[in-house]
Amino acid sequence: MLAEVSDNQLVRINKDLTKKGVTYGELREDLLDHICCLVEEDMTESNDFESSYGRIMSEIDDSVFPDLQHKTILLLDKKFQKMKKVTYALGLTGAVLSITGAIFKTQHWPGASIIMMLGFMIIIMGFLPLYFIGSYKEQTEKPKIIYPVIGYLSLFFVFTGAVFKIMHWPGAAIMLRVSVIVLLVGFLPLYVVQIFKRSVKSKVNPAYIIMLLVGISIVLILSRVNISKDGIDRYTEMAVQYEETIFGVSRQTGDMLDSYGNSAIDAEMEKVISMTDAIEMQADQMLEGLKAGVDQEGAEIENVEGRDKRNIAAKAYLENGLAMNFIENCRKYKEYLITIVDDPVFKKQIEIAFIFSDGHWASGWDPNRYAKEPLVVNYFKISQIKYQVIVVENRVIQSLLENR
Repeated sequence: MLAEVSDNQLVRINKDLTKKGVTYGELREDLLDHICCLVEEDMTESNDFESSYGRIMSEIDDSVFPDLQHKTILLLDKKFQKMKKVTYALGLTGAVLSITGAIFKTQHWPGASIIMMLGFMIIIMGFLPLYFIGSYKEQTEKPKIIYPVIGYLSLFFVFTGAVFKIMHWPGAAIMLRVSVIVLLVGFLPLYVVQIFKRSVKSKVNPAYIIMLLVGISIVLILSRVNISKDGIDRYTEMAVQYEETIFGVSRQTGDMLDSYGNSAIDAEMEKVISMTDAIEMQADQMLEGLKAGVDQEGAEIENVEGRDKRNIAAKAYLENGLAMNFIENCRKYKEYLITIVDDPVFKKQIEIAFIFSDGHWASGWDPNRYAKEPLVVNYFKISQIKYQVIVVENRVIQSLLENR
C-alpha cells in the first residue's frame, strides 16, 4: 500500500519551499504536489518520511527553486515573451539579410550594399540590445550591469567595424582594432563565461545560432574585401600622378624636338620614338582593358567603380597575350637603349627600370601574380611602367640631341 504524507508533513514541505524562495502560489502548489508524490513513492521502500524527504531534497540544489520560479514568472509575462519573439525575429531577419548581402557582394550583384547595411543595422540596433536585456532579465542572480553593457559594446564594435570595412569607410581599421580589444578584454572573460556556466547544456540557445550565422556572414564578406578604402585611394592617387607626369614629360619631349627641328631627328631617335609609342600604346590597351572589365572604358581611373575587384587583369592582358608581348617589347627597348647610351650610370638605371623584362619578377612586374591583385593595383603598376618608358625616352632623346 502506498504511504501518504500527513497534513503536518504537508505544512512542513510548504514552509520549506517558501524558505527556499518559492513564493509564487501556483508554482509552490505544483512543487508541493510533485515532492509529495516523490516522497510517498520512496516511503514505500523506506517507510520513513524523514529519510525519504531528506534524500529527495538533498538531490535538488537550493538554487533550482528560485531559478524555476523566476523562469515561470517570465513565461507568464506576456510582454517579456513578446519581446523574446521580437528579439529572435529581428536576429533571424538580420542574419538572413546579412548572409544574402554577402552572397550578392561576392557575385557583384546590384543592391548588395543596401541589403548588407540593412541586415547589420537590424542586428546592431535591434537584435543585440534586446537580446542582452532579455538575457539579463532571465538570470535569477543578476550579474553586474557592466557585463551585458560590455557584451553589447564589444559586439557593436565588431559589427560596426565590419560594416566600415565592407563599405570602405575611413576608420575601419581603428574600429576593428577597438572591437578586438574590447572583445578579448571585456566580453569574453566577463560575459561569455558567465553565459555558458548558466546555460543548459542540453538546450541550444537560438541567440548563439543567430550570432554564429552573422559571424559567418562577416567572415564571408571580409574574405571578399580585396583592399581597404585607404589602399584604393592611395593606389588611385599614385596612378593619377603618374598619368599627369606622363603628360607633362611627353609635352616636354615634343617641345624639345620642335626646338631642334626635324633635321635633328635621325634614325636612332626615330627608332626610340617608334618603340616608345608602341610600348605606350600597349600599356594604354592594358589600362583600358582593366576598365573594360568593369564596363567603364574611357572613364578616368578616379571615377571607376569596382576598383577593388579581382580577376579583371587576366582578361585585360593575360588571356590575349598582351602582357607577354608588352614585356618582350620592353626587353627589346631596353637592349636597344643600352647600345645607344654612353653614360654607364644611365645604362644601369635603364637596366634597373626594365629589370622585369628579363624575368626578375621579384624586382619588378610579374603579370601572372599581379593578375590576382585588385584592378587599381594593376592600373597603378602599368601606369608606373608607362611612366618609366616616357621618362627614359625623354632622357635618351635629350642625350642624343646634346651630342649632335
